[in-house]
Amino acid sequence: MFEIIGAYKYPRPTRSHLVDSAKYYGYGSLVNAKNEYAEPISWENMKYLGLVEARASRGFSIDDVSYTVMDTEQAPYLEYYLHAEEDELIWDPSAKIGSADSLPKEFRVCFVLHFLHPDLGSVFRRPTIRCRDSEHVLMRVLSMPSQLKALTHYVPVD
Repeated sequence: MFEIIGAYKYPRPTRSHLVDSAKYYGYGSLVNAKNEYAEPISWENMKYLGLVEARASRGFSIDDVSYTVMDTEQAPYLEYYLHAEEDELIWDPSAKIGSADSLPKEFRVCFVLHFLHPDLGSVFRRPTIRCRDSEHVLMRVLSMPSQLKALTHYVPVD
């Protein structure tokens, strides 16, 4: 099973959010001695960051998910897994918290996309998330719920 719950605008990360996220993921080399983000930051590349939340069940693999908008394909990034009904983290592979073995029969998965346009209805070709043989058209982007903001960390791609 794979069912989209929502697509959310990722609040523009701040420098302190990037530092906190780098530490969360154990990427110490991204934080300098002054406790600042050490890499160049392209704020323009973060303009359309989004988070997708979906229901899934055992047997699901993030490797089966792809996102296409305007004939451009993106892979999910920095996914994490939550209980089906509670905002409790079960597994965050990038942060090495939990494990796939701890996933219950049904759960939620959240992942970052780098281009999730806020007005999807104006895009010529509807943005589509594919998971195995199913397709899910994203119709709109909402504000990210506060409980997901607290669980979501972002580090720019190299």
